[in-house]
Amino acid sequence: IAHFKAIGRKAWQDFPKALLLACVLDPRFKSLWFLPKQSATEIHDLLRGECDAATNQHKPEVRIRAQKKSKPSFEEIAFRGSQNESIDEVTRYLSELQPSKDKSPYEWWREKQVSYIILPLLAKKYLSIPASNAPSERVFSSAKRIFCEDRNRLSPDLAENLLFLNTNLESVTKMTKKNYFLS
Repeated sequence: IAHFKAIGRKAWQDFPKALLLACVLDPRFKSLWFLPKQSATEIHDLLRGECDAATNQHKPEVRIRAQKKSKPSFEEIAFRGSQNESIDEVTRYLSELQPSKDKSPYEWWREKQVSYIILPLLAKKYLSIPASNAPSERVFSSAKRIFCEDRNRLSPDLAENLLFLNTNLESVTKMTKKNYFLS
């Protein structure tokens, strides 16, 4: 923790915007306690700007979604009279209690999507970014083994199916607890 706080403001400005937004949209780390206070405030402002941009980009969808919402929460009623809905949405989100560390952010956003209009869309966008490129590198390595000189007449559809099976068969086997390998 001390290491992160010692990094300072300059280092966090060099971080890609998407990673910073992913950090703040994870409700377990939204306070950004591991950053200097000024950097955390700047990232929260970045989220407000992104929320404003998304509101302007999706105005018809936002209105339809706002009309479909079930009964409003106390916070929604309290913030209803304000002029800038997206800033209030971010303020409400940042003031909510932090969930436990073992709760999935996807679960949290699924539960809260009735209370928020824009933030769940942004969470879906930024939290879906993979943490590393290792899985895609594994797929490329598998593709290299499938598309070799000995298989130069392999149809694209068959090659795609082989790659899919190579990548996903183990997961399907674990989920269904059935062994699909020929014995």
